[in-house]
Amino acid sequence: MFDLITSLLLFQISTNIVKAESKFTLQEYQQNASVTSCTEGLISSVDKIVYNTTIYLSRFDQRVRFFAYEIRMSDEEFHTVCFLKIPNQCHSYEYNYICYCEPTRDNTIYNMLVNVTAENSYRMLRFAATLNNYIKLYSEPKKLPRIVDKAKFTMRLFINNEEMDVTNCSATVNSSQLNITSKCVDTPSPCWLEAFDTIRNKSLLQMEQSLQVLHEFSKSTQEEIELRLNVCLMKYVDVVYCTIRIDYQDEYQVKTVDVALIIIVTSITVIMALGVLIIVIKKSKDGVHSRFRKGKPEKVETDTMLNSASC
Repeated sequence: MFDLITSLLLFQISTNIVKAESKFTLQEYQQNASVTSCTEGLISSVDKIVYNTTIYLSRFDQRVRFFAYEIRMSDEEFHTVCFLKIPNQCHSYEYNYICYCEPTRDNTIYNMLVNVTAENSYRMLRFAATLNNYIKLYSEPKKLPRIVDKAKFTMRLFINNEEMDVTNCSATVNSSQLNITSKCVDTPSPCWLEAFDTIRNKSLLQMEQSLQVLHEFSKSTQEEIELRLNVCLMKYVDVVYCTIRIDYQDEYQVKTVDVALIIIVTSITVIMALGVLIIVIKKSKDGVHSRFRKGKPEKVETDTMLNSASC
């Protein structure tokens, strides 16, 4: 029974859509018609979705109570976002309203526009006419463009092919080659990335969607890099600070260090050898003087004995 009712409802809706085709026309989505700085996609709670529907009143065989725009959200249900009575409420149009009407030279043809703030829960949009007998006619639903919450804008960052934590970026590179790669993630277009050297206060590179910075170092150093994310002319919607330690010495530096170490070690060895030699020489001299002092009295005694004998 439930399936039969569902089938009948679906048949009624499809029939109403067929009937509506000749009575009003919902345009396809046009990015340049919406209020946005993006060329693809929209920013949630910032950009405005704009659609236009052309209504042919002369083609309705009974009075229309009101026309409306409906948006299907992530809950899979369509919700009315605005409605107008036409031609009663089409004397003038106000861009501040969600819905507004533009009359044409033909008093049986009107344009009804919707200007609603984009939300990331929005999925599809359709136009509806509620007739005097409360029968509703619907347009074919139109899929809305991708709508992204700016809080979710982010980037992926790699340093020498190792992915970094963008919330706490720190890396040590044991190489002379530094390779910084970054790309936009979950952003509308255009998305620009900029690598900025905070130590030297200069921009290293700016590119759309992804960038790669290659640099070669000849000695150990520390770099402070700032990765900036710019989306749809909104500057610095995300900034990643990264400290990179370059721990590297080239072959010349290694040889220089080795030679210096050899010189130092050799100097210490020579000094120690000279010290030992000086000590040995000093001890030798002290020994000779000691023996001389002990032998001199014996010589005097011998001379005295010889003098006595001669007498």
